[in-house]
Amino acid sequence: MASIYKRNGRGAYVIAYFDHTGMRREKSSRTTDKRAAERIAAKLEADSALRREGVVDAKMDHFTVQDQKPLTEHLQDYLAHCEHVGMHKKTRHMKKAHIEALIDRINADRMSDLEPNVVERHLHVLRQDGRSARTVNHNRSDVVAFVSWCVKTGRMPSNPLSIVPKLDERMDRRRVRRALSDDELIWLLAVASEQDQANGARFEPRHPVYLTAAMTGLRRNELAQLLWSDIDLDTETLRLRATVGKSNREDTIPLHRQIVDILRAMKPEDARQVDRVFTTMPTILTFYKDLDRARGKWIAQAQDQAERERREKSDFLAKQDAEGRVVDLHAMRTTLGTNLARYGVRPQLAQRLMRHSDYRTTLKHYTVLGLADTAAAIHELPAIGVKPEAVEITATGTDGATADHQQIPQQSEHESMRDGATQCDDKSSDSYLATVPKYLSIAEDNDDMRLDATLCEKAGDGIRTHDVQLGKQPI
Repeated sequence: MASIYKRNGRGAYVIAYFDHTGMRREKSSRTTDKRAAERIAAKLEADSALRREGVVDAKMDHFTVQDQKPLTEHLQDYLAHCEHVGMHKKTRHMKKAHIEALIDRINADRMSDLEPNVVERHLHVLRQDGRSARTVNHNRSDVVAFVSWCVKTGRMPSNPLSIVPKLDERMDRRRVRRALSDDELIWLLAVASEQDQANGARFEPRHPVYLTAAMTGLRRNELAQLLWSDIDLDTETLRLRATVGKSNREDTIPLHRQIVDILRAMKPEDARQVDRVFTTMPTILTFYKDLDRARGKWIAQAQDQAERERREKSDFLAKQDAEGRVVDLHAMRTTLGTNLARYGVRPQLAQRLMRHSDYRTTLKHYTVLGLADTAAAIHELPAIGVKPEAVEITATGTDGATADHQQIPQQSEHESMRDGATQCDDKSSDSYLATVPKYLSIAEDNDDMRLDATLCEKAGDGIRTHDVQLGKQPI
């Protein structure tokens, strides 16, 4: 039975009772009225009996206490948790902005205010404000992740926002990047090399930045934070630190020999391990200017007016093509993923080179194949041949009779090969040379460029436009 008393015979009555777990509790009634204190004691005793008998779930009391706390206090605890587990600073700021925008829009003060219909209305308003489906889904995922963390930490019994639907991002993609073709890379790198030589030591060279991005798939911020200690020129590998990469893990990337040669040539003799490889990075405006310069030179190489008009209408080196797909520095990463698919690299290997946790991300967002790629693939299929003529087969039975049925003969090693085929050990044939992998390399001994390109100056004049050819990556 609950009992009431006064400490030292004065002050408010104190209620002593046993809770549903059998532990003795003391609680102030906050009143000096004996009858009021007795009613409060009877209420506490009745509540303990209901919980002890299972009529009332005792766990709900804890959730009630948590719900009485301000919602902003839970948010601060969640952001501290994100920082503790090593979440990127930019990601934490984005989560905070999305959740605070929701709290301000719906005037939420408690966890119980985060109802599915209220959150869905908030997302609908974002959609009406012109936000893309992907942006709306990011807002939704951040809020759902916050409430899921509250459930895991015992602040809420369940996640009511898990039923809030996602939007289909495929129907509303605002910024779709395309991959640069081999010829576009050649012109872009050639122009970047010319600009580097024209600027001299006044600016950081852009040619190595563009080429490294196209051959490694590193993002712009990853290139900017690359240190000489991260590059091992002997083993031809690059180490991407966990604090630099987007996935918060350390990755080792193989380097193409052309990248190794360029980095070895540009590395200062007094370079320290803590020095950055690229002290400055080209801005998006600089990248667009290089695109315009390369496109202008390509158009100027037209042999007649009709060809010039055709090139002016082409999407070659255009910042945005007819389908609305754009080209920026991050499109170099899309170029690498597309080229890996073009040259037959298995999706699992392409996933590791692109540093994705799921190969479907590589195929969905970083593999942009066009009609020319599918047409080339269909033309590689062998022609369907005519059914070979049937020949008579002599029976091997004891009677020496000839079988009256016919069988298609199997090809033996002494039979002639298919038309156009060459033996594996015949390395002098043209078909064998066609199968040799091509690499993206600087043709220092070749003064010719593809697609009617011409050098600005002849060899020996101090300026040489590099001829770059993109080919199969060594795996």
